[in-house]
Amino acid sequence: MPTEGLVSPCHRVPWIRFASSPSLLRQRTSGDWKALVRRPHGRDSPQQVLPGIMIDVMRSGSAQTDVEFDNPVPFSIEDEKFDLIYPRQIREFSSLHWTPVAVAAEAAKMLITASGLRVLDIGSGVGKFCLVGASQTDGQFTGVEQRSDLVAAARRAAIDLRVSNIEFIHGNVMEIDFADYDAFYLFNPFEENMHYGHKIDSAVRLSPALFKTYTSHVAAQLGARPIGTRVVTYMGYSDDIPACYYCEEALFGDDLKLWIKQREYEPDIERLGLNVSRSNRGSNGWKPPRGKTS
Repeated sequence: MPTEGLVSPCHRVPWIRFASSPSLLRQRTSGDWKALVRRPHGRDSPQQVLPGIMIDVMRSGSAQTDVEFDNPVPFSIEDEKFDLIYPRQIREFSSLHWTPVAVAAEAAKMLITASGLRVLDIGSGVGKFCLVGASQTDGQFTGVEQRSDLVAAARRAAIDLRVSNIEFIHGNVMEIDFADYDAFYLFNPFEENMHYGHKIDSAVRLSPALFKTYTSHVAAQLGARPIGTRVVTYMGYSDDIPACYYCEEALFGDDLKLWIKQREYEPDIERLGLNVSRSNRGSNGWKPPRGKTS
């Protein structure tokens, strides 16, 4: 875990909804690191990529400073190397849509509190979070994704990296039984429905109505899970986190949040549809979003 003093109050939220990758390593000053990670066909030896990245992440975590957490670089060396396991056209979306390696490692540690816990990544994309989590913990990771090409890329990466405690489902979150899982991860899975400029492609139908349908469904499903259930969100406004979950920890400039269910779900209260973002509610109460003016 990061050193003491890096945990931020949960009520601070990002105004920009999509992520830039935080780097856990200082920029290297000797040599051309880009040349080191390039390969003639755009792919490194997959079996050699992940272990080295994870060693770098674990070694550097304790040395991370407040300045580096609050001012992340746009794209990290670790992510450049990891993404070589994917085809070039998929790598182009990484800095916007795929969980950064450093974030994935911390999120997995937040979720896996005992061996064998089952984690569902909702909107898993190319499976980056699941791959890192399954490689670094004793949990069982499952990703659900609507785009068949992304699922195929995730499955191929799992084979290349020889990760076995992992599964990728081609399907819609509405078809998933949340009772089959113990913990959950969400990196803005439904934001494409609201921000068309950030869409990956035209392979799936997008609309503001679907955003409301999906977030309401996920909130109801999470509400039905037992008290103590853990959910981690990265970026966004956490509209799919019901009020019975409380934010217990926040990292990476408050972009990464751990939510734990503290009381029973009350659907009637949830259906009131109070026009307040769930991300603004943390251990210190309700606060306005960071950067928002009246």
